[in-house]
Amino acid sequence: MKKFYPYVMAFALMSGCVVYGSAQTTQSRQPAVNVAFQGHAWEEGRKQAHEMGYQDGLNDGHHDFETHHSFRPTHDDNYRHADRGYVGNFGDKGRYQQDYREGYERGYDQGYHHWEHHEHGYDHN
Repeated sequence: MKKFYPYVMAFALMSGCVVYGSAQTTQSRQPAVNVAFQGHAWEEGRKQAHEMGYQDGLNDGHHDFETHHSFRPTHDDNYRHADRGYVGNFGDKGRYQQDYREGYERGYDQGYHHWEHHEHGYDHN
């Protein structure tokens, strides 16, 4: 056994370095994966914010037209809060609200004016 001791030790040391080296490689790659996931979640959040805002604005604009309110897209609670659908991994809530409001304004305009045009017998959409 004494003859093999230096070889066993050398093998153990080399194995330890390989395992340690592969662990280091895995750890160094981990942040890149997290950054990629966060970037994807951020992009999905922006898309969802715009879509949610658009749908809410479309409904609120239609409702305001039907109830004979003036055109007032910034008066509704949905516009003021602008956080429906937001979850933490979407990133900055302020950015989500900005994207939501942009979608909301487009949807509100479409919902209000579409019905206005339809009621008068013409539709430009």
